[in-house]
Amino acid sequence: ISFFPLLLMGANEPKLHFKAKRHFQDLTKDLIELEGGVVITYGSAELKAKRVTVDKALHLIHASDNVILTIPSEDTLIKAHTLTYNYQTRLGEFTNAVVKSGFTRIRGKTIQKVGESKYIVLRGSYTTCDVDEDESCPWRIWSQKAKVTLGKYATAAHPVFLVEGFPLLYAPFVAFPVKRDRQTGLLMPEFGVSDQNGYQLKTSFFVELGRSQDATVS
Repeated sequence: ISFFPLLLMGANEPKLHFKAKRHFQDLTKDLIELEGGVVITYGSAELKAKRVTVDKALHLIHASDNVILTIPSEDTLIKAHTLTYNYQTRLGEFTNAVVKSGFTRIRGKTIQKVGESKYIVLRGSYTTCDVDEDESCPWRIWSQKAKVTLGKYATAAHPVFLVEGFPLLYAPFVAFPVKRDRQTGLLMPEFGVSDQNGYQLKTSFFVELGRSQDATVS
């Protein structure tokens, strides 16, 4: 396993460090190829992957296979199949990705990071359900394209509201809050069916009473 500082961008810029089982450097193209248990750090941000190419001239990182990017300054964790990321601007693009921040869970075929805590999600969904890839999500909002600002709001074009994977509602456009923490307001409706009562819809109101207390009224 190797551990090296790559470069120093300036007096106030952090160093880019890497750790990997194997590394190869192409001096003619200013590229570094990393393989096996790759860990890259830049300031507080950390990237893990099986394979990584670092383009020192363009400040770009190309990563694939079990990619995990942690950005503590934005309270964000990103998992993806592939990643192209500028470690200086903190902008990039991820494929087959999941973005986690607080209670927010965003999945997308392609997710573009276009600013601090700002994302464009293509063919993706939003939920607060923390489930694995192979588990059914109780509810989610799916759309062809959505613009998300973590901790604030999101907008989606032609969204579909799904419950247990089944489409329930459609709208040409929707805007909704994307908060990292719990707050007072209506909870997502719960759906059910029984022989006695037929189809049921229950709406609950959540009240945050403090850091360690809350109440739910149905």
